[in-house]
Amino acid sequence: MEEEFEDLSTDTCRKKFVEMRKNFQKSYAKADFLAKEETFNNLYDNICINAVDGDVVAQDFLAYLNKKGWGDYLPVNMDASMRWQILSAANGNGFAIEKLTIFLSFAIDKILGVEDIKEIAERNDIFQENYQYILGRLLCEGIVDELGINARDMIKEVPKEVEQTPRIMHVFDNAREEAIPRVLKFLRS
Repeated sequence: MEEEFEDLSTDTCRKKFVEMRKNFQKSYAKADFLAKEETFNNLYDNICINAVDGDVVAQDFLAYLNKKGWGDYLPVNMDASMRWQILSAANGNGFAIEKLTIFLSFAIDKILGVEDIKEIAERNDIFQENYQYILGRLLCEGIVDELGINARDMIKEVPKEVEQTPRIMHVFDNAREEAIPRVLKFLRS
């Protein structure tokens, strides 16, 4: 039996994300005033279940919800947003990797600047068309390992407001920096 591979390309994941957002907003909007909180909680719980089950679009959508917040039900939490975004990218979501382009560009440039990059690229089938995806995903996998990010723990967290601060970004910047040698070691092996 031939194994099927999920299409995690940027365009496919973007379309699924837009559809998920539209369905979420539509279902919430349909609820009458007294059922808004219950509706939000049910929708949110379903997205969390899917995210824990490995749905990379659901993981990306949780990054979006934490970044934007949702009225009185979910406060803005930039730390959680970054962790969900990085987890989704580490699991191969091309759209999530694209959203992290600026955050990842410094590390990708460092990897592309090593002396043996030509051999590394040849050995790992890295080309102009796919280097952003491959290196971005590997860096995010390294950050996930470095910070111990996992979906099961994240859905257990009590929602709290966390604005984006230099201190929070410093944690992610350090993890990204620590991931660079790990990615290079992997690519060279």
